[in-house]
Amino acid sequence: MIVQGDHSPDILNIKGSCYVEIRNFERALECFRRASELVPDNASIEFNIAEVLFVTRQWQEAHDAFEKVF
Repeated sequence: MIVQGDHSPDILNIKGSCYVEIRNFERALECFRRASELVPDNASIEFNIAEVLFVTRQWQEAHDAFEKVF
């Protein structure tokens, strides 16, 4: 669900981080991916995507996402 403020990659990145803190990884990934659409190749956002993929045991996707960052 996109709401006011969700057009800002910074807000989406922070919002995603908040979802990670409460372990709602699905919503976190949604926020991080939306932020990535707005600012492709942002290392911070791409790392957050990779981290969520890792903690949700999506190993190959996490590996590929981490390679994109490093």
